[in-house]
Amino acid sequence: VVPFIEEIDGIAGLYDPDSYYMQNVYPAGTIQEYGGILVNGSDAPVGNRNPVPFSSLQQAITRSNGEVVLNEGQRIDVHSAIAAFTINGARLFGHEDKLGSIEVGKTADIVALSQNIVDLAGQGRALEISNTAVTLTVFDGRIVYEGEPALD
Repeated sequence: VVPFIEEIDGIAGLYDPDSYYMQNVYPAGTIQEYGGILVNGSDAPVGNRNPVPFSSLQQAITRSNGEVVLNEGQRIDVHSAIAAFTINGARLFGHEDKLGSIEVGKTADIVALSQNIVDLAGQGRALEISNTAVTLTVFDGRIVYEGEPALD
């Protein structure tokens, strides 16, 4: 942050909701509002080598790690977050006619989840999305993973 965006006084200054940084960081909502296409990937959070898509999806919706809210006004809804991981990535690479959504004629790549993330978000329980596990993976029409449902 310092000196490129704003002078801050330690970590407390970084998370000050009135700071320029906090009011402008990761402007996903604004990008979407102005017609930009949001695409999420597996490179965040960068502190973990393993992809954590449900944590990333949860943070796109809540803008929170459970303690700090990062630029609340830039939250996106659960359907936009799911699209950022699926159809929007396919669009980015020019493959939306082949993958990215469940439609006749598209590649049969799909996962089954341990919980309904759309319902969680709709019930105000979006902070539980990161507890989601994949219970089944179908790739190119073949089951490549079957796991046990996670117990709550």
